Amino acid sequence: MTDQGGASSRGGRLRLLVEGWRGVPHSYALVNMQQLAVLSTMSQSVDLRFIEVPFPAKIASTSGSSGTSAGGGLVLLSDPQAHSRVMTLPPPADDERFDVALRLDHPLHFEPSPRAKRTAIFGTAEFGFLTPENITPGHDLAKATAASRDLGGIDIITPSAWSKQGFLRSGAKSDRVHVVPHGIEPTWCESISDDERSAARRRLVGDAAAGKVLFLHASSMTLNKNVSLMLRAFAAALEEGISAHLVLKGADSIYPSRSALDYELAMLGAKRDALVRRNMTYLGDDLHASAMRDLFRACDVYIAASRAEGFNLPALEAAAAGLLVLHTKGGPTEDFLKSPFAMAINAKLTRNATADRFTLEADEQHLKQLLSRSAKEPGLLRTARAAGPGFVRERFTWEIVTRRLVEVLQTLR
Repeated sequence: MTDQGGASSRGGRLRLLVEGWRGVPHSYALVNMQQLAVLSTMSQSVDLRFIEVPFPAKIASTSGSSGTSAGGGLVLLSDPQAHSRVMTLPPPADDERFDVALRLDHPLHFEPSPRAKRTAIFGTAEFGFLTPENITPGHDLAKATAASRDLGGIDIITPSAWSKQGFLRSGAKSDRVHVVPHGIEPTWCESISDDERSAARRRLVGDAAAGKVLFLHASSMTLNKNVSLMLRAFAAALEEGISAHLVLKGADSIYPSRSALDYELAMLGAKRDALVRRNMTYLGDDLHASAMRDLFRACDVYIAASRAEGFNLPALEAAAAGLLVLHTKGGPTEDFLKSPFAMAINAKLTRNATADRFTLEADEQHLKQLLSRSAKEPGLLRTARAAGPGFVRERFTWEIVTRRLVEVLQTLR
């Protein structure tokens, strides 16, 4: 390897160029920043450069985001020093060449990087297929993964077995799709005292609801999250007398989360709409990393009834924070959620042949039953709080999974 550009190395440090988003409340940006935070500490094995990719205007314009992830950005890392390192990473010099370029943006585009010998693309196939809206027009996944790496062929990095199967169904070559899971910061696994949790709950929902079981769901509120089913099941459980409060965290800066939620509430009918709203708190503003962690730790149960996900990072974060997680059976969460800190919601695999996509449709009655059990059996919550954080800490910190990423990228050169 030459120190100033030129040919990349055949041994020694991995010369890595990362292209992606930073500082916006999007899962790709969060994953990118967390990986960069670890990569920036691996100077003995990784020579790292970074190129900022503009955040797509069609997403940003949804609710007024600036359309760029440059500058200070949203603080998605709880460690200020790590955030500073990530936001000040050096760009490549004009003549620098790299072993591997890793691209994390959307929609996916499969052309090789002109700056690197090899190109890897991060992506997810939430619907069991790579749907047209996920691919830049004119790009062909099958051709890109069938071509020799020496002739511009690309590799795919994806976070779950479910998502990998989606890429394979969409034509990707099997040995060119690599599963590297997402992770959590270790601080998510730190326990807090009962007094600290009680104070956090009062700040979140007030004194009246602080003594209830707090259910949490954090997402864009888009159709794949299956908010409609979650609200119906919660309303039915309330009608049966459970003492519970639902906390919903949207992403209003880049998605119409609040309006999507209001639509689904209206679809419940006037009586159930009013019932749920009396027992619900909505948060739509962006939260920095530490505030998001504190939100999770104030709650008891996380609801992940999604019909289509590439990974579902909030479900992993919930387990790390000690919440009992209710998740759709058969999807990507099977990779990292286990009993006794998680309970799977029965689901039916459905294929839409016209649109080339699979969904997992959770059973509404079973979810209602699990909500009721969670609210009525405090032993379930105590067990989850004891079991989840340790399980996640041993297997899914960002350091562990990013080192796995480096191992995969090393094999490409």
